[in-house]
Amino acid sequence: RLSFSEYEENLKYRSPAGNFSTFGNHETNKMYNRYSIETPFFEALGDRVFFGLWKLAAGFSTSRSIVRTYDNAVYNSPDPYFHNTPFKIKGSPVNADSDIPTPHGKTKLSEDFDAKKITGYNGGFVNSARFGFAYDSRDFSLDPNKGVLCELTHEVSRKFVGSDFHFGKTFTQVKFFYSPFPEKFKKFVIAGRVAGAYVSGKAPFSTYSNFNGTDSYIVALGGSSTLRGYQLSRFVGPVTGFANLEIRWKFFEMSGDESHFTFHLIPFFDTGRVWDD
Repeated sequence: RLSFSEYEENLKYRSPAGNFSTFGNHETNKMYNRYSIETPFFEALGDRVFFGLWKLAAGFSTSRSIVRTYDNAVYNSPDPYFHNTPFKIKGSPVNADSDIPTPHGKTKLSEDFDAKKITGYNGGFVNSARFGFAYDSRDFSLDPNKGVLCELTHEVSRKFVGSDFHFGKTFTQVKFFYSPFPEKFKKFVIAGRVAGAYVSGKAPFSTYSNFNGTDSYIVALGGSSTLRGYQLSRFVGPVTGFANLEIRWKFFEMSGDESHFTFHLIPFFDTGRVWDD
């Protein structure tokens, strides 16, 4: 069984072209799982805190997605039969093991678009209004020792705000922080989170990879903030759920040359999954 890196290594070789190719009888799939996207954006946010614990937040964002695939792009690709051999191409000074300019076949993104699995293949404007509220009793939001954060946000993208798409995104999470031994340890905190998100309507595929809280930006499953050990936004779908549990223990600190250093031990457990509906 191939690892993912071995699988991607094999994709770079020339292979017989499918019906998609218009440049001869060979193609490469070197960039089959990849695409590029540019998303210049602007957003304006505001919030109001009541009684020191409750927050109401609202905002507006506008962005334009520019999506590019690698279909028909030409890459130098090795031949699977003659790569790393001493043979020469007849009538050419080039060795048969040299990389050969080869057109790229259809990428995974193009296949999904043709199969009507995704929206937003051609990019477009994504404008949305956002509303949310939160209850926040944390003692220090950047590095809490105790307290709870409960929040719910909803984002609406419609034609009337200039969007090319019609969808909604809802995100909710509960975080808790607890110091069981405040007198014995200066920093020993048990922290946890349970979160969920739901995307309704026909959202562009690129928007599945992020969610907005009342004061933070959360990526989809994968990466240091949701599911550690997996690539950033590795798992996406209309419905997302995840949970995290960790212990934050600062066991040593030192100062010197106008600098301060702290050393932490943070064992953790992350879990999550996505659903199609």
